[in-house]
Amino acid sequence: MLYEIGLNIIPTATDFVDLMSQKYQVSQSGVWYTLKKLKKEGIVDFTEKGEVPRPLGLTEFGMKVIRSRVTDVEHRHYHHVTMVAKV
Repeated sequence: MLYEIGLNIIPTATDFVDLMSQKYQVSQSGVWYTLKKLKKEGIVDFTEKGEVPRPLGLTEFGMKVIRSRVTDVEHRHYHHVTMVAKV
């Protein structure tokens, strides 16, 4: 299963790279490098030259990674709030 990023708002990896490059004023090559690294790690999937077209999306593994990071952040925030409240 693949979780499409942007629900057709950002249909391709190229559109994503363009958006990130403009929004955060970083080089397109840097965004491509990071995106390709995430693809190699199995976190995202997208069409590269010569491949069957498919949307930019998170893989199931990518969703697990995102969920674990959100849980970690929520846990740290809760722990911090709890510790502050005890003081």
